[in-house]
Amino acid sequence: MPDLFVARDTSAYSAYYTRLQSHNLVREFALNFYQDHKTELEAMRFEQFNSTFRISDAQLQALTAKAAHDGVPADAAGMRRCSTLLKDQLKALIARSAYGKTAYYQVLRDQDAELQQALRALGDDGSTLLGLLK
Repeated sequence: MPDLFVARDTSAYSAYYTRLQSHNLVREFALNFYQDHKTELEAMRFEQFNSTFRISDAQLQALTAKAAHDGVPADAAGMRRCSTLLKDQLKALIARSAYGKTAYYQVLRDQDAELQQALRALGDDGSTLLGLLK
């Protein structure tokens, strides 16, 4: 058992999300978006991108349409369940294409409950972790 346990919230992982990922549609969609908007993205500093860029519902609908065209049937309930997760993942993948690998992790950092718990534990000079060792 780890010193700090943070349960992983898997409620957003729908079967539809798994099918999109297993068919590589999320990465492909993000890469196509980057290629179509490369000039605008590279003209923007990462900090600006991270604070202002959002994946829209229309973009998720475009992903759903692309998925249906590629043999993954639309699943409205599954999409509702995973939409926040997909938006974060798409933004991170676009950031990686435009700004590098570190940008990918910076985008996802705020949504990672396990990482946030670890950072909070270390934020007090590690005393929380050291206290657990006693």
